[in-house]
Amino acid sequence: MLELVVFDVDGLMLDTESVWKEAFDKAGDKYGIQNMGSTLFPKLIGKSGRDEKEVLDRYLSSDIQELVIKEWERIGYGMLEKEVPVKPGLIEILDFLDAHHIKKAVATTTRRELTEERLKRVGVYDRFDYVLCGDEVINRKPDPEIYLSVLKKMNTDARNALVLEDSV
Repeated sequence: MLELVVFDVDGLMLDTESVWKEAFDKAGDKYGIQNMGSTLFPKLIGKSGRDEKEVLDRYLSSDIQELVIKEWERIGYGMLEKEVPVKPGLIEILDFLDAHHIKKAVATTTRRELTEERLKRVGVYDRFDYVLCGDEVINRKPDPEIYLSVLKKMNTDARNALVLEDSV
């Protein structure tokens, strides 16, 4: 019997990936690199830290890499300050789970500060029973640590949980 649904955030509940893709295109355009959002950005989705750096090293020379990344972050964070787009159907899914008394948790690689700020801004933070973020675990996704930690905290057997995720 389903007792718990665990949600990812970026790309699943919030359409932040389309924002970052557009920002990547704009940053690339500034430095004469066309279609970075379509070509390079998909290779970065779901990656963090060292893995992102390896991908960037393969596709951007070191002399321009830092400039592009700083511009990308400036544009992306600026866009997200204006609006955090919500994926269609999120509110309806949360309403359904509430109506059926099914617990809800968040398991995201995004750090807590950003996760809380964005989920509060779109009005869903308080709808979750538990939120666990990437800066609160040792091993990042796809390592199962974050999911196992959520199951333990929520006192739920894995056979009674469903994870909604958009990355491998």
